[in-house]
Amino acid sequence: MPFCVVRMVALNSELLRFFRFDELPGHGADAAALAAEILDVRVRVYSPDTPILHEGERSFCVRFLKSGWVYSDTQLRDGTRQIVDIYIAGDLVEPPTVGGHSRVSVHAVDYTTLYEIPFTGLMPLLKRWPGIADRFTGAAARLNAIHVERLISLGKRDATARVAHLLLELAERVQPGSTEIQVEFPCPLTQIDLADALGMTAIHFNRTLRDLRLLGLVVMRKGTIIISNRFRLAQIAEFSPEYLQQRPNNWWLDTAPAPEVAPASSLELGARKA
Repeated sequence: MPFCVVRMVALNSELLRFFRFDELPGHGADAAALAAEILDVRVRVYSPDTPILHEGERSFCVRFLKSGWVYSDTQLRDGTRQIVDIYIAGDLVEPPTVGGHSRVSVHAVDYTTLYEIPFTGLMPLLKRWPGIADRFTGAAARLNAIHVERLISLGKRDATARVAHLLLELAERVQPGSTEIQVEFPCPLTQIDLADALGMTAIHFNRTLRDLRLLGLVVMRKGTIIISNRFRLAQIAEFSPEYLQQRPNNWWLDTAPAPEVAPASSLELGARKA
């Protein structure tokens, strides 16, 4: 039976790490104190297969995923669905909205804990310290990068590369920065879920997964995915994890060497005058 438990909590260590008040020049302590005073943080614990947000519903808060897996989807008239986003612990659950209304439904995959911070509490912080907004724009930029790769998969990658790319992406997100050849990570998503994220039928996904298993590259069983050789799989998928790495908030201030411009030859100068 699906259920949801709600309670109020104070600003805790996970949220403090996300906001990174200490990086605000000269005002970190003030911002943290004000946040602790005005932010009403709600904790919601969902059982598996419980809806978190319905398509068309108004969203009034920011959601931070503490634990568990979540996905968003949209239902088509023929009864099929397209999974739009997959969220894991540490992600901001940011469904696309139009006029404040969600364009997708959001569901808990397994036992899931979410922090909810109402927009009304965030606005005074953002107005006083606009730099805090960088935390949200950084998360949104990473999600946009994931959307680009998913669009390439849906439009151009063949079935084998499509499946391999998604599995490698999930592995990198669960175990960021790992350099191990073999990777094993928990994944409560079913084959049907993964197929719906890739625009494939469940049968087609199963056959593709079987081909990867016969190649000795991937095994999926009992909520666990094992990638035996991530480097070989990355060659098949043309996968690079760079799009998952968040850039520093002040990346545009990095001093890059100016490109060297060779002096124009007399022939080029004559051509320009002509």
